[in-house]
Amino acid sequence: MSLRNSWSTEEIELMSSSKKQCNLYQTTAGLRVH
Repeated sequence: MSLRNSWSTEEIELMSSSKKQCNLYQTTAGLRVH
């Protein structure tokens, strides 16, 4: 497994979208707890 300095646009979009989904999940989970 090697780390690359350059990321493809597809990888960046995938990472950003997964981050958004994680934040959305955390937000809904927080609302459910409260």
